Amino acid sequence: MDTVHQLWPNEQLLGELAQILPTPQHFEQASMLVGRGRTAGSGTFGDDPQQHLTAVRACAEAGFDEV
Repeated sequence: MDTVHQLWPNEQLLGELAQILPTPQHFEQASMLVGRGRTAGSGTFGDDPQQHLTAVRACAEAGFDEV
């Protein structure tokens, strides 16, 4: 989770913000608003295979064919 939070905090930007920011510097600034807790709630992290299996099953049941 630490790696995801460090490398991709912009994935958790709210609303249309990620669609209207004009430069990488603006993304860096806005990404500072994304807390670690928001990243923690955005996916499945860790070494428990059951958690990952549950997440993949939920995607499959939702109709996704790629995860």
